[in-house]
Amino acid sequence: MKKITISIFMLFMSVFIYGQELPEIVPLSPNAAEIAKYGEIPISHFTGIPNVSIPLYNIKSGSLDLPLSLSYHAGGNKVESIASWVGLGWSLTTIPSISRSIRGIADEDGGYFSKYSGKTVNELMELPEGNNLLDTYRHDLFEGTVDSEPDIFYYNIVGESGKFFYNQETETFITYPRSNTKIIRENSNFRIIDKNGVEYLFNFIETNSSSGTTQSPSVKTTWYASKIESSDKKDRIRITYQSETYLNNTQNVTVKHHKLAEKGATAGNGIPTNQGSILMRNRTVSQVPDSIIFSNGYVKFNRSSQTREDLQGAKSLKNISIYDIGDHLIQKYEFDYSYQSGGGGISGTPCYNADDFSKKWMFLDKVSQVSKDLNNKLEHVFTYDKTNIPPCRRSAAQDYWGFYNGETTNKSLTPPYYIPNVNTIYVDGAKRGVNPSKSNFGILKKITYPTKGYTEFDYENNMINGEGSIEEDPLLEYSTDEVMITGDELIDWESPLSPRATYEADFTIDNPQNEVLNNRNPNGGSIVSFVIQFPGCDISNGANNCARFMLVNTSNGQIIDVHTNGRSFYLPNGTYKIRASFNQDPANYQDFIFIAKWNIISNSGTGASPESYNRYVGGLRVKEIRDYPSASLPPLVKKYKYIEGVNSEVSSGSLFGKPNFSFTDVIQYDYNGSDPRGFSYSKQFLYLKVSSTSNMQQVTHSGSFVGYKNVIEETNDPSRTGYTEYKFSHAADEYNLINSRNETSINFSGFDNNLISANTEEENSFPYIPTESKEVYRGLLLHLLQYKKTEDRFILVNKKSFNYTDEPFKSNNILPKYSSAIKWGNNITSNETYGATNGVLYNRAQNLKQYNVLSSWYQLSGEKEINYDSNGQNPVTIETEYSYDNPNHLLTTKTSTTNSKGEVMISTTKYAHDVNDNRLITENRIAEPLEVETKKKIGNTTVALSKQKTIYSDDHNISGIYLPKNIRASKGTQPIEDRIVYHSYDSDGNPTEVSKKDGTHIVYIWGYRQTQPIAKIEGVDLSALSKTTIENLQDLSDSDDDRTLGYQGKEGDLREALDALRSLPELSKAQITTYTYDPLIGVTSITDPRGYVMYYEYDNFNRLKLIKDASGNLIQETKYNYKN
Repeated sequence: MKKITISIFMLFMSVFIYGQELPEIVPLSPNAAEIAKYGEIPISHFTGIPNVSIPLYNIKSGSLDLPLSLSYHAGGNKVESIASWVGLGWSLTTIPSISRSIRGIADEDGGYFSKYSGKTVNELMELPEGNNLLDTYRHDLFEGTVDSEPDIFYYNIVGESGKFFYNQETETFITYPRSNTKIIRENSNFRIIDKNGVEYLFNFIETNSSSGTTQSPSVKTTWYASKIESSDKKDRIRITYQSETYLNNTQNVTVKHHKLAEKGATAGNGIPTNQGSILMRNRTVSQVPDSIIFSNGYVKFNRSSQTREDLQGAKSLKNISIYDIGDHLIQKYEFDYSYQSGGGGISGTPCYNADDFSKKWMFLDKVSQVSKDLNNKLEHVFTYDKTNIPPCRRSAAQDYWGFYNGETTNKSLTPPYYIPNVNTIYVDGAKRGVNPSKSNFGILKKITYPTKGYTEFDYENNMINGEGSIEEDPLLEYSTDEVMITGDELIDWESPLSPRATYEADFTIDNPQNEVLNNRNPNGGSIVSFVIQFPGCDISNGANNCARFMLVNTSNGQIIDVHTNGRSFYLPNGTYKIRASFNQDPANYQDFIFIAKWNIISNSGTGASPESYNRYVGGLRVKEIRDYPSASLPPLVKKYKYIEGVNSEVSSGSLFGKPNFSFTDVIQYDYNGSDPRGFSYSKQFLYLKVSSTSNMQQVTHSGSFVGYKNVIEETNDPSRTGYTEYKFSHAADEYNLINSRNETSINFSGFDNNLISANTEEENSFPYIPTESKEVYRGLLLHLLQYKKTEDRFILVNKKSFNYTDEPFKSNNILPKYSSAIKWGNNITSNETYGATNGVLYNRAQNLKQYNVLSSWYQLSGEKEINYDSNGQNPVTIETEYSYDNPNHLLTTKTSTTNSKGEVMISTTKYAHDVNDNRLITENRIAEPLEVETKKKIGNTTVALSKQKTIYSDDHNISGIYLPKNIRASKGTQPIEDRIVYHSYDSDGNPTEVSKKDGTHIVYIWGYRQTQPIAKIEGVDLSALSKTTIENLQDLSDSDDDRTLGYQGKEGDLREALDALRSLPELSKAQITTYTYDPLIGVTSITDPRGYVMYYEYDNFNRLKLIKDASGNLIQETKYNYKN
């Protein structure tokens, strides 16, 4: 529910004063909390995923904020998805956290943090062959005791999220995208300091271990923040957790091997053992939030007393309660759930030892805001698509991306595979294609709001365009087409027909260029295999008195004899026929079968032509959103089209990286027990390895596998008739191979080079290195065009264009930009033991590939807006350029805006690095603007408009805090001078005395544990008030835990004491305004300098209800009437 809260505007840290106005510190009068504007769900147009979020409560502790909300990811639910403690697809944000993806071995366990014998990965790769240290390093890699790749850490703090990794050269962490956030590792914990100096301590750690055929050690996977602290160390938010251990069984990777060729001795079959599905038992010791403690209260997270039905040992979140410092309930949210069971095993589709937990999914049905008296609720109700539910989480009915496809015949997740240009070599496998009718499993389709209005969502599968060709597409599925002729005696055994001399059947091949089907032959086509059964005689040489089986090219009459069963020919696209002709006496051998088989693409998507070939990809995008203000009013409808243009049918989507499930390699078996470098091996095999998971990363962006370069948004709102077109940048991840070394003696000669993909010189081959992330370069809005419908055409009325740059980062030689890594793998192994040591021929890492993990930075460099009149004419243009001149911080240093008259407004900003303020730099308060100057340029004349400097100091009445001392400003060409002076602060860094230069002083008294201003006294110095007077007021405010009028109760005691200030002789000429509060709700009374008081009352949902004057007369009443 959208909620208006009262804010204290403490702008003394960043206010820019071009006149002589003092910063606003006291609260404004509260306005009525508007009835929430539900609906209007925004979406990420680039991914097509709607941004569904339910705000809960904003925790505020002095200068710190921690907003709590529920967020839903509407990109689709995978079969193996497990609900969080708030339901499938939902997450509770923003509890600050760090998680990681382990590459190789955990950095702290495998020595990546500490280097190997004092050498970095880069230095190790530079060692010559035969070096003892390099040989030892390779041995330790093979043994799994050393790490050669940096882990990727993902952090999430207030207002910022990103990644970071370790740089061995500088022994520091590098953020991605590059930012001013500082990462510090302390033993097993982390500290993060953001660009404003706010510090997060991450020391609650989640661990995971698994067991299958072996027991893996427990590894650290996630770190949670226990403390958030302001830069001046005065404001804090503390978070406590409870440990929760849960168990989850999953299936590991399955692998198939298929022998392609062999050479050498005849012993052994050379096919490694297929790796079937192994049940992995995962044990997670998680950390779930228990409480959040802040200056004026705390939040309590209460878990259900019952264990979840879908996750063994885990519990769901039952409610969230917010209390003030006196343990009074301020706000409460309750969560209701239900469980959806799968079928437990659709016929033919195994569920791999499925337990009861894996057959259920937990859904969040309702979130209720409960009134403080616990008598009323405001409910958000959620409805999901439960039409198609997988049988269990370990079902093999998954597409290539893990989403449900409803296939009932899959025995595993290893997909099928064809070998290019090899006769009839086909490895059978699971059907992993996308099924649009099944992949909506469990998706959110309706939200009903407390107003009884609601929003409905329609989805469709992601779709990409083949961009003119579909060769090299590992996601296509293939099947076999065939034509057959048979002897009449097989058709009717009881009444055989008279013998015929010739039998024929026509067929057509029409395949696109494709690596699998025809090795990208421009003539298309396929390998056609022929099967002949029951010919009745020896046809090997086309003997007389026997059948003749032929292939006929009908376009030129060419005839090819097919003499051998299983013989194959490459045939280009065209029309053909198979023919069986007989010259027999007697003619009684006609019970034959003659078949021609060839491969085709079976998942042809939308059926569009190859030039504009659209095909489905895993995951969902929103197709239409309907917002109903109420059941009786028509909806606002928004429709989304992900196409290259308004009149196009071609998808504008592209993958961020293609998966690859197989590779061919050479495997060597030694029956004499000698190191392969001694050339004494006896046999080699070429084999195909097909895996159930991709060898290469399945790259996502904001949880989606697809990004759309062009999106059309249409609406039915009469006031916005027309459409809006969004154009985005798109960049797929790339490989960044730096160096490779291959220490094997395998001789690849004698094998078909078309079958070998083990060339370690190539980036996208075994061993597969991770791709370089291009995340910062994609999803950026390039153009936004708004069209208005006029009669029978659409007219462009507004166009915005955006440019970006990475040059300040690329040319920066100050900041480290990358970390080096080594990916290793072995392609020599053995399953024979004839003298081979432990069945392994080579006990060191053979194939090494060095790659870099790179950081990037890409920021807005310019924008241009053009407005047109209603006829699309008379453009008015505004252009803005942004500069980033200091590589130490890469913040915006200059903004230049040019209007349609050619006038340029120039604003330059300086930060701590620009003015060498080492104290701010040390505290990482990098983003605080210290100097701002504005100028106006007309033609060749530049005129100064204003200038402002904020001077920081620790020379004030409290120690250890670095705060503004004064603000200096000037207009035009006048000399700069002091305008605002901060004379003193309290122990929490709140200003207690402020003045204009040579002007009136204003004194502030801070109460409610020094979080709220309770008095504003104009016209005196702080020295006019005794310490006893101030402390008495503060003590009374700290004790205020009720709501009263006049001088009744504890709030009345405070109000009486505040009114007494007006009778003090030393304040007789002062203008005094006083305030009382419910600190977590809002101001409860304001007494102006005349002594007139206004009271503010709130309902049980903390919304403004009544405004009364000093006599209790009603001034304003707000009623919140929801339908039903």
